[in-house]
Amino acid sequence: MNLDTLFKTTAREIRKALRSDRVSIFRFDPESNYTSGEFVSENVLPDYDSTIAIKVKDNCFAENYAVAYHQGRIQVLSDIYQAGLKDCHIKLLEQFQIKAQIVAPLMKGKTLWGLLCVHQCHCSREWKKSEIQFIHQLAAQFNVALEHSELLEQFRSQANQLAQANNALELANSQLEKLSKLDALTQIANRHCFDQFLEQEWDRLKLSENYLSLIIFDIDYFKDYNDSYGHLAGDECLIQVAQAAQSVLKRPTDLLARYGGEEFIVILPNTNESGAIKVTKLIQKSIQELKITHKKKSNFQYFVTVSLGVAIQKPTDKSSAQDLINAADKALYKAKEQGRNRWVCAAKL
Repeated sequence: MNLDTLFKTTAREIRKALRSDRVSIFRFDPESNYTSGEFVSENVLPDYDSTIAIKVKDNCFAENYAVAYHQGRIQVLSDIYQAGLKDCHIKLLEQFQIKAQIVAPLMKGKTLWGLLCVHQCHCSREWKKSEIQFIHQLAAQFNVALEHSELLEQFRSQANQLAQANNALELANSQLEKLSKLDALTQIANRHCFDQFLEQEWDRLKLSENYLSLIIFDIDYFKDYNDSYGHLAGDECLIQVAQAAQSVLKRPTDLLARYGGEEFIVILPNTNESGAIKVTKLIQKSIQELKITHKKKSNFQYFVTVSLGVAIQKPTDKSSAQDLINAADKALYKAKEQGRNRWVCAAKL
């Protein structure tokens, strides 16, 4: 284990975890007063240019940015053209095809050694708070490794420190991967996780010729609920509804996801019509039993209720998962048209 290995491993794993276009590690020339340096490690998609060994001379950085980075600043740019950067800075970023980036300082003791750079080259990007925190944590780990780099070169026995850093990186990567599949508010699966799981189950059940069922439901008059009780109460309502629906699902193969806003969706593999309807009724009942007060427009005993649409299908080569979603969605709207607080099952596809 050495710094070169740590650089390569970290660049690769960060790029994979954040799904960015390039991750590079830049080192300043020690005697340059932050006016020059080069990229010493990177992991980059094949569509974009490599930065390795390219010498960079940038007086603009030394004059305008070095002090802030030395003080621990992390630069987060969603769009370089909307960030108020100086022309000299934009020109440098364009040289490397950068549209958006996160840049964190790498310190060796009290010296600004270099920069940890996450680049988005294809287009602008809104960085998530968890992604920024992830980079912040990794930069802190790098700082420790850099401070001890001379000792690490002399004493291979201290390689265990780098192993611990790698374990921390893997743990952070694992946590980020987990977060990427969860809805931040309700802590159930998010839309991205749902899409992946649905395609997986569709392909699997197509081979076994078994049923796949979907339940789509949303909270009746939820906009009125937010208007009456406020968005904080609305968030709490969504959390309670998600928990109540989740409590109904007993099989590890079933998945509840937040589909968007106040809309939720359930995937029930190996489940026929009678099984899907049973789960639908239990979900409706569990939410009714919460007795969340809703007095704005709801005529259903002044409590929060849901409308549900159900669809059942045996996956085939001639149909698609989107057909199943569309059928469940149409059933949901029929339930709404019929007065809400009810469920409708689509005809078998």
